Amino acid sequence: MTPTLIPTPRTPKTPRTPTPGRGKGARRRISPGRIAAWTLLCLALFVTVFPFYWMIRTALTPAADLYSDSTGLVPDHPTMINFLRVLGLTSQAEAQAAGGSGAHMDFLRYLLNSVVYSGLASSR
Repeated sequence: MTPTLIPTPRTPKTPRTPTPGRGKGARRRISPGRIAAWTLLCLALFVTVFPFYWMIRTALTPAADLYSDSTGLVPDHPTMINFLRVLGLTSQAEAQAAGGSGAHMDFLRYLLNSVVYSGLASSR
């Protein structure tokens, strides 16, 4: 046998009294404090995010273009050669042609050293 549900009586909702000046088309009044807070928030966001953008922009710019076109927001000739050099995926001749020293960089070894050192330092 299944239990039957007994409906509960609903209480009528009391209508809301409209607030003066807050109808459907009314706009919120913008205070100077709100404008100052949003301005400071946008400024803090810009100051926080811009260095990350500039770091990625510089990484994508060839070494020869770093000094000739340092004011542009987007590099003229973006390239991944800098990432390939750091990961050790280029030859010595390619690295020198890209503006590097041609020295071999063992990024994975450096990363492993950093992980081990920070792990040991934080385990104490």
